[in-house]
Amino acid sequence: MNYEEQCELMTKWADGERDFCVESLDEKERKLNLRISNTDILLSITVPADDNESWLVWSESEKILPLLQDIQDFLASSRKRTVTEILDNVKAKILDKVKAGCIKSGDDNENNSDDGISEDGDFDDYYDQDDDDDDDDDIEGETIERGPKTKEDEEDDDEGGNFFGSDSSCVAVQRLMKDLKAFRKDGKKFGLDGGPRNDNLFLWDIKLIDIPESKLSKDLETFAKRHNTEPCINLEMMFPPDYPMSPPFVRVTTPRFKFLTGHVTIGGSICMEMLTKSGWTPTNDIENILVQIRCEILSDPNAQLDLNNANTAYTQSEARAAFQRMVQRYGWDKS
Repeated sequence: MNYEEQCELMTKWADGERDFCVESLDEKERKLNLRISNTDILLSITVPADDNESWLVWSESEKILPLLQDIQDFLASSRKRTVTEILDNVKAKILDKVKAGCIKSGDDNENNSDDGISEDGDFDDYYDQDDDDDDDDDIEGETIERGPKTKEDEEDDDEGGNFFGSDSSCVAVQRLMKDLKAFRKDGKKFGLDGGPRNDNLFLWDIKLIDIPESKLSKDLETFAKRHNTEPCINLEMMFPPDYPMSPPFVRVTTPRFKFLTGHVTIGGSICMEMLTKSGWTPTNDIENILVQIRCEILSDPNAQLDLNNANTAYTQSEARAAFQRMVQRYGWDKS
């Protein structure tokens, strides 16, 4: 999709709207930033690189975040939306509430009476307060490389639900967006890459990259050459509707590990109490979870791949069955 053409259309739309103005363009990130007139509220519109990707509407204002649910549902309902349709939808969902005073700009700490969300209320109880620096960091647009979709992938997508699924809470949505910002900022420093699958914030594809020299790294190099792929460990993360009060389900998808090595179960789930109810705490964020998983896998000097079957993906059903057996074996509470 041509970035310049889409920006020209967005600028033309904004010129005809007294309530919006173009703040800046970021060609590298394929973004156009809109400001709502007479406020400090900025909206970032990311233009997809091709027709198979989705538009992204984002705001750094935490009071705007709950309103993005309807906008993302609108974007997810069809990939054939025109930029004018998208901007009209953004205007319809957000502008009236701004004008009505339901959303305050700046540092106003009044309650958001329309959504029942207090600036000092429940959302902040679930994550650390020391995150002021993160508020200045945009989520970078990024395409996650994946192979052809299998029947198992389709089943996983179905179970993962839609972006902002009907059972998900605004707390989960806001927390996942906050975690995503932090992950995109620092993840690669810790050998982590990836993000949400398509438009589903509750289902992530993750790569553990830059594996240090070891038996495992040699196996990964062999695996990559045989199957023309990257020498990385592919993970899937599924987040429950009440995240972060409950842990995500994390499993390896490919490659297959040698039996009982790398703290990976025979079904591909991760053998860590932190990922069960008894070991989980809501202060864990996605980056922290993945750093610990990476360390756990690499802590086993005997971690190796089952090179004869390495390209056979673990299924979700075998991962969940293995996870349940693990919980029972160690007496970890999963309820």
